[in-house]
Amino acid sequence: MSTLRERLNDYLAMRRALGFKFYSEGTGLLAFVDFMEQQQANTIRVDLALAWAKQPTAVQPVRWAQRLSYVRGFARYCRAFDAATEIPHSQLLPFSRRSPMPYPFADEHIETLLKMLCNCRPRMDWPTIPIIVCLAFWSSPVCASAKPKYDPVHAVFQRLTAALPGQPGYRRPRLHDLRHHFAITTLVRWYREGQDVERRLPVLSAFLGHVEVRDTYWYLTARPELLEAAKDRLEGRWGFFS
Repeated sequence: MSTLRERLNDYLAMRRALGFKFYSEGTGLLAFVDFMEQQQANTIRVDLALAWAKQPTAVQPVRWAQRLSYVRGFARYCRAFDAATEIPHSQLLPFSRRSPMPYPFADEHIETLLKMLCNCRPRMDWPTIPIIVCLAFWSSPVCASAKPKYDPVHAVFQRLTAALPGQPGYRRPRLHDLRHHFAITTLVRWYREGQDVERRLPVLSAFLGHVEVRDTYWYLTARPELLEAAKDRLEGRWGFFS
């Protein structure tokens, strides 16, 4: 067993002992060590790290950056044992990850979809029931873990939302976007009711199933009406805005 492979085993064991799953990272780094052994190299170099990261040709640049990030973390660990180890700079293979904005559902959209569901057939089969539940509560956490688009639930939802107008800069409606609508609506209501949003945010975070409260803060800048509600709160308190 090569020295680099021994260090990788120790590195993975340490990271997993700290609570990290390291599924993708572990698989990727094992492939990287295989590559290094093929190159007969026992010390990580930037040129070799880049060559390995860019091996898959039919992928998006984000995948190259992800592979290089695996090596970067491992290289920092190896540097403690081998001063010749080169750590790939964070600006190598840069990429910008921008997720499409969720569809901006309005309350009238929700009401229309509920009516369509309730009137579409004399009796409801199982794919329609979760959609009604999600619509009625403006999404539940179960929607976030729904199966891919081939799931009958998603197929029914796509048919129902086909007539909704497209919105520039936003994706087409997804079942998961109802969860987003619920979060935005809740925050706007809290602001308008004068509640302490900062204090209540962990409650919303727990309901949404976010591991970190910081993941919920994204919603605070997600929609114009929420920014407007925050501005009104400041205006009412300090009178800074006219």
